[in-house]
Amino acid sequence: MRYKVGDKVRFLNEEGGGVVSKILSPGMVNVLIDDGFEIPTLIQDLIPVDFGMEGELPAATATVSSSTDGVVKKDAFSSQIRLENNTAKGSFQPGIYFAFVPLDQRFVTLGSLDLYLVNNTSFDLLYSFYLRAEEAYSPQSAGQVEAHSMCLLNTVEREELNRYLQGVVQGIFVNTGEQKSVLSPVNTDFSLKASYFSKEGNFKPSGLIDSRALFISLLPLNVAKPIFSILQKEQEKLDVNEVIETRSKIEQATQLIHKYKTGPREAVVDLHLSELVEDESKMKDFEKLDYQLRYFKDCLDSAIENYYTKVTFIHGVGQGILKAKIQELLKDYPKVAYRDASMKEYGYGATLVLIRHN
Repeated sequence: MRYKVGDKVRFLNEEGGGVVSKILSPGMVNVLIDDGFEIPTLIQDLIPVDFGMEGELPAATATVSSSTDGVVKKDAFSSQIRLENNTAKGSFQPGIYFAFVPLDQRFVTLGSLDLYLVNNTSFDLLYSFYLRAEEAYSPQSAGQVEAHSMCLLNTVEREELNRYLQGVVQGIFVNTGEQKSVLSPVNTDFSLKASYFSKEGNFKPSGLIDSRALFISLLPLNVAKPIFSILQKEQEKLDVNEVIETRSKIEQATQLIHKYKTGPREAVVDLHLSELVEDESKMKDFEKLDYQLRYFKDCLDSAIENYYTKVTFIHGVGQGILKAKIQELLKDYPKVAYRDASMKEYGYGATLVLIRHN
C-alpha cells in the first residue's frame, strides 16, 4: 500500500501508531507519534487507520520546518522522497528520469506501478508533464521537485500503461545556491515500448531508491546549456558573430545523432561516403577514410552525450579497413561494447555499438 503525508496509521507488530510525516522512500516512511518523535518505519509494518476509529490516535500534524542561513521556512518538499547515494548498487548520470516502481516487489511484471519523476541533479526542477492522447497533448501535472529528490506523479494500473507510453516533459532548472550560470529551459518527448514492462530484468535495484524500478532517462543535465554565465561574461572578448557561430557548431555536434534516431535511444548511421558528402570524386583514399572515421567518432560522442544505448554503424564490406579502424577506436571507450549487427538486415556490413550509462 502507498501512504501520503498526513495518513493515520497503526504499527503492525507493536502497540500505538501516529501520522505519516514524511515519505523516505517507496518502502519506508516517518511516523510522528504523540510524544513528538518521528520513527522510520517500513510500509509493510503499518496498518492504515479506519477513519471511523481515528479518534483513538493523537491528532498530530506533519508540518516540517528547516533553517537556512538563519531564515526559517516551511518545507515545501515534505511529501517528496530524498534520493539515496549508494554507489555500490550503481550510479546514474545527473539528469531527470522516470522511475516506474511496482507496488508488489515480488512480482514486478504484475499489478500497479507508482510513477515517479526523479531529479538526480543539484538544481531544483520546475516541471510540466504531458501525455499524448491521439492528436493532442493532455496536461497531467506540473510542479517542483527538489534537488536529489523524486516526487510521485501517479499510480498506474497495468491496463492503463498504454496511456503512459508517449508524452512530453518540460523543465526549468532552478539554482539552489550561488552558482555562476543560469541554465536554459529544456524539454523532451518520450516514446516507450509496452514490452519494457513485461520483462522482469528491466526492473533493477539502483543506487537512487531502495526498490526495484524501471528507469527511463528523460533529460540529461548536459542538455541544459548555460544561457547566462558570469565566467563567460568575464572572458567574452570575441566578436559577436564568432560567438554565435561557435555555439552553433557545438550545438550541431551535440545534436548530430538525433538525425539518425530510429527509436528511443537508438540510431542507425550510414557511413558510406556517398551519404556523407556531395562529391567524393576529388577526395584521396586516405582523406575518405579519415572523414568517415571522424564522422563515426562525432556520432558516437553525440550518442553518448545524449544517452543513446544502441547505435548501428553501416560501414559496408569492402576490404574491411573501415570496420577494423572503427573497432580499434571503440577500444578507447570503456563503457561501450560492440558486435556484428543483424546479418538479416545488414549482411556483414554493419557493427552494433551498445552504450552503458551506469
